Amino acid sequence: MIQRAAFRTLQTQDPQVVKKYMEVLTFQIKYHKLETKIRALHDAASGGQFSDRQRDDYERTDRLLTECMLYAESQSGRLYSKQYQWSPALEGAAQAHQFWQMCLKRRKGVKISETKLATLAKVTKINYDIHKLTLLQIIKGWRESKNMLKLLQKEHVQLHLTHLESLAEAGSKGDGKTFQCSPWVIR
Repeated sequence: MIQRAAFRTLQTQDPQVVKKYMEVLTFQIKYHKLETKIRALHDAASGGQFSDRQRDDYERTDRLLTECMLYAESQSGRLYSKQYQWSPALEGAAQAHQFWQMCLKRRKGVKISETKLATLAKVTKINYDIHKLTLLQIIKGWRESKNMLKLLQKEHVQLHLTHLESLAEAGSKGDGKTFQCSPWVIR
């Protein structure tokens, strides 16, 4: 049974969640060979009436496709906060804040993976030698990142709209970031 939309985890406003959903769903459709089954049913339907066997195949294929969609939804939903709409600027600020929080925890004696810190530093383009950071530098970086994150969270709707506009603009210019139709959609 499909739950009402209010209770489902999939949010189409977050491009990363949609991308993950599409990747999982595409894999499931290929794994269960649903594309060929759907095409065969489509060809049979365009020819006239369904036989009892074809009706059973249709029910089975529809049930399997629904299960694939629900599985993809469960694998991709609720990866990020629903409180703020996603944008690259907000994500970068959150990662910078996470970096400084982890540095502070590490300074206090909590075991934090050095590779995780190095990855966050690289992603956020923070150029500091992790071993040479003083407590004052860490606290200053943490405060600045926290203030920046709060500022961007207040403007999250506008940042999200700006990001979507830039995606649409890039798609219209034809620089390789165009939107594609799913390969299993029958036209």
